[in-house]
Amino acid sequence: SNTRELDRNKIIRYLEDNGIETRPPLTGNFLSQPAMIKKFSTYGNSDDFQNVNEISKSVFLVGCHQDINTNQLKHLVQTLEKASLLIK
Repeated sequence: SNTRELDRNKIIRYLEDNGIETRPPLTGNFLSQPAMIKKFSTYGNSDDFQNVNEISKSVFLVGCHQDINTNQLKHLVQTLEKASLLIK
């Protein structure tokens, strides 16, 4: 695993331990999906787009819904701020 993956995992674990659910991105590197490989192979393959690979290793999603209240939003922001301190 690279450093970004380790940092992401620390942050996700911290958020989850503090009641904030996370999810991985839906597709990772979209260029590695079979439909994309077939349709866009003339542009290269997913390995040719290292920035996309790095992003897919370092991101996650935090759920949000229409009924989120101010206290929940404050908790999210405060927890994200504390989680950011886990990154060196």
